[in-house]
Amino acid sequence: MHAPPTAEEAGPELPESAIVVTLDGLCEKPSAAGACKTEVTKKQVDEIAAAVSPDSPPAAKQRLALVLAQLLVMSHAAEKAGVPERPDAQAALRFTRMNVLAQMYVRDLQNQAKQVPAAEIEDYYKNHTASFEEAKFSRLFIPKNNPSDNKPIDEKTAKAEADKLRTQAAAAGSDFKKLQEQAYTDLGIKGTAPTTDMGMVRRENLPPEQAKVFDLKPGQISDLMDLPGGYFLFKVESKSTLPLDSAKPEIERTLQGQKMHEKIDDVAKGVHVTFNPEFFKGQPVPTELFPGPAPRAEHGEQR
Repeated sequence: MHAPPTAEEAGPELPESAIVVTLDGLCEKPSAAGACKTEVTKKQVDEIAAAVSPDSPPAAKQRLALVLAQLLVMSHAAEKAGVPERPDAQAALRFTRMNVLAQMYVRDLQNQAKQVPAAEIEDYYKNHTASFEEAKFSRLFIPKNNPSDNKPIDEKTAKAEADKLRTQAAAAGSDFKKLQEQAYTDLGIKGTAPTTDMGMVRRENLPPEQAKVFDLKPGQISDLMDLPGGYFLFKVESKSTLPLDSAKPEIERTLQGQKMHEKIDDVAKGVHVTFNPEFFKGQPVPTELFPGPAPRAEHGEQR
């Protein structure tokens, strides 16, 4: 069985009326002359592709033509076998219909949510400028457990080392890389010391208990942080704020998500859902109709 041709092998663009699939021996009803065949045009394939997977590349449409031929043969056989009259088939068809309608409606809502005026993007940037602040940090880490043998380090020893390094780090021209290596040497930790260069990070990239270091100015060193995994010390090397042009894609995604949530909330307005706890034994009982992120249209490529 040969694979469908690639886009490069597909040749010139065919007219919509071109027959791309012919199934001899398969038809709803033979013609007066006794001929029995089903033909599928390029337009029909394009319409199905647009419905289930918008912007499908040529190769995907070629695969879809094969899948469509297979479905026509198998569904025709199912019709003859009386499958559509079975209760399980009717239940599946009802569910499939609801799912397709819901997914297409979600796609419509997503397309509407994509329309974000430039003024809204600018307003969001002005009101959330702090969210786009970036900082370059150096970080010292004094572990409470020896990573080379996973044994606890004496608490007083680790704390004394951390306090000593805090004092040394505050000195002018201190080299965090050398201080990190010194910490591992002093504590008898074998192996390579972790990097001290965190690169450029945003406030939300840091755990909540460490995010306060963003309040420091360039050149300042944080207080020693006593956290479950060890002692941390930060130095702000530089700070900057993403310009609007760089922040725009992120803002667009954020506002699109907000708009989508609003549209979903509007759809569900006035609907109150209750789930029977007895049915959900052993599992958390849902409390919201649309928890978490807004629904997305999931029309995958046909395989």
